[in-house]
Amino acid sequence: MAVVLSNGSDGSKFMEVGQCDRTYIDISENISEPVTTNNEGWGEFRCNAGSVSVWVPQESA
Repeated sequence: MAVVLSNGSDGSKFMEVGQCDRTYIDISENISEPVTTNNEGWGEFRCNAGSVSVWVPQESA
Protein backbone atom coordinates (compact mmCIF):
# COMPACT_ATOMS: atom_id res chain seq x y z
CA MET A 1 0.00 0.00 0.00
CA ALA A 2 1.09 3.57 -0.69
CA VAL A 3 -0.57 6.65 0.84
CA VAL A 4 0.00 10.17 -0.45
CA LEU A 5 -1.59 13.25 1.10
CA SER A 6 -1.38 16.95 0.43
CA ASN A 7 -2.34 20.01 2.42
CA GLY A 8 -1.39 22.20 -0.55
CA SER A 9 -1.35 21.81 -4.33
CA ASP A 10 -1.52 18.66 -6.47
CA GLY A 11 1.53 16.51 -6.02
CA SER A 12 3.20 13.17 -6.45
CA LYS A 13 5.78 11.04 -4.71
CA PHE A 14 8.19 8.64 -6.43
CA MET A 15 8.52 5.77 -3.97
CA GLU A 16 9.51 2.14 -3.71
CA VAL A 17 6.78 -0.31 -2.74
CA GLY A 18 8.71 -3.55 -3.14
CA GLN A 19 6.64 -5.09 -5.94
CA CYS A 20 8.01 -4.94 -9.47
CA ASP A 21 5.80 -4.38 -12.53
CA ARG A 22 2.64 -4.21 -10.42
CA THR A 23 -0.37 -1.99 -11.10
CA TYR A 24 -1.84 0.07 -8.26
CA ILE A 25 -5.22 1.80 -8.06
CA ASP A 26 -6.42 4.60 -5.81
CA ILE A 27 -9.17 3.08 -3.64
CA SER A 28 -10.15 6.56 -2.43
CA GLU A 29 -11.16 7.15 -6.11
CA ASN A 30 -9.53 10.60 -6.23
CA ILE A 31 -7.12 9.61 -9.03
CA SER A 32 -8.58 7.48 -11.83
CA GLU A 33 -5.34 6.62 -13.67
CA PRO A 34 -3.54 3.53 -12.29
CA VAL A 35 0.18 3.49 -11.46
CA THR A 36 2.46 0.67 -12.60
CA THR A 37 5.74 0.18 -10.76
CA ASN A 38 8.98 -0.26 -12.67
CA ASN A 39 11.23 -3.33 -12.65
CA GLU A 40 12.77 -2.17 -9.37
CA GLY A 41 9.45 -1.66 -7.55
CA TRP A 42 9.29 2.16 -7.81
CA GLY A 43 6.24 4.15 -8.93
CA GLU A 44 5.04 7.76 -9.19
CA PHE A 45 2.00 7.99 -6.88
CA ARG A 46 -0.20 11.10 -7.22
CA CYS A 47 -2.51 13.06 -4.97
CA ASN A 48 -4.92 15.92 -5.68
CA ALA A 49 -4.65 19.27 -3.89
CA GLY A 50 -5.82 19.16 -0.27
CA SER A 51 -6.64 15.47 -0.52
CA VAL A 52 -5.43 11.93 0.16
CA SER A 53 -4.97 8.96 -2.16
CA VAL A 54 -4.63 5.38 -0.95
CA TRP A 55 -2.96 3.12 -3.50
CA VAL A 56 -3.33 -0.67 -3.36
CA PRO A 57 -2.35 -3.44 -5.80
CA GLN A 58 -4.99 -4.03 -8.47
CA GLU A 59 -6.41 -7.53 -8.35
CA SER A 60 -5.85 -9.69 -11.41
CA ALA A 61 -8.99 -10.59 -13.32
